[in-house]
Amino acid sequence: MPGKLTPQCLSDRLSTEQITTAISRHESGDSATIIARSLGVAPSALLRLLRERDVAIRKDGIPTEFAKQLA
Repeated sequence: MPGKLTPQCLSDRLSTEQITTAISRHESGDSATIIARSLGVAPSALLRLLRERDVAIRKDGIPTEFAKQLA
């Protein structure tokens, strides 16, 4: 039998706790690339997961709360 297949859906590969932590880290200012690497997933997959959960995506790496204060 070939190697074990990995589920395609990121939410099936990560635990609820990992997802919650990833969201918190992103909202605190960690980049999607850094978070994705720590979870062993692609940054694009993590960004898609964050968007599906209505998390604001930063394009410039500035934490969301700080960006709101600058506006």
